[in-house]
Amino acid sequence: MISKKHILPLAVLISLAFSKQTNAGVFGGQENNQDCDGGIILHSKIDDENPVKLTKDDFPKDKKIYKLNQYVEFGRHEGTCCYKLIVNKNYKLDVMDSGDHEVKRVVKRVAMIDCVKTGNIVVPVVATSFAIILIATIVILLRRRYQHRKALSVPTEETS
Repeated sequence: MISKKHILPLAVLISLAFSKQTNAGVFGGQENNQDCDGGIILHSKIDDENPVKLTKDDFPKDKKIYKLNQYVEFGRHEGTCCYKLIVNKNYKLDVMDSGDHEVKRVVKRVAMIDCVKTGNIVVPVVATSFAIILIATIVILLRRRYQHRKALSVPTEETS
């Protein structure tokens, strides 16, 4: 029989085993921005005739940050490189997918980043919670069964 003090460690162990099997870490994208190609085009207005065009060659080799300090209406991402548009320390926009991205802010810097997308953490959390509830239910049912059998096996005055 499993005692109450062993329920929590057992639940944690099972949840860790389940979460290791569920790949919720990183998926897709290129891991090294040295191998990327293409670029990003930043437009200051809808019909901009002179947009800022950035490729990996425009970024310094050591920092991978390009100082811009310009209003950007939208950006068009082309190719496999990934970028972070830095507006201020609290607002940053990751540009990883190809196509148009609405910005409508003054972008201070553009950083070249690794193309790493994080997975959805909701699935493992819900599954782990379900596993803990399932284990607790099983333990409670087994405990009740054990107590019921123990109560039936206790001799009474009538049987002795």
